[in-house]
Amino acid sequence: MKKYILRLFFLLTFVISWSMWVPAAVAKANGGTSILGPDNPVGQFARWALGIAAILLTGILAGKRGTGALFDPLKIWRVSVGWYLFQNE
Repeated sequence: MKKYILRLFFLLTFVISWSMWVPAAVAKANGGTSILGPDNPVGQFARWALGIAAILLTGILAGKRGTGALFDPLKIWRVSVGWYLFQNE
């Protein structure tokens, strides 16, 4: 299974992102509005496909302990909290 992890990661990323981008492109081509706007949660989900795929794949292959290890570096605070929070304006 380790041999195919990277391929599985890219396939999962592709499936997550394109399952939202293709319908949005078709709707836009037919004169409709895109569901991928910055205020739409679907658009945010499509933009974060890489991270979502990494979290899902880590959870499936390494379980709760692996997912915890994935997020452990976030617990090391080297700067103030304000630098980790950002806003799209």
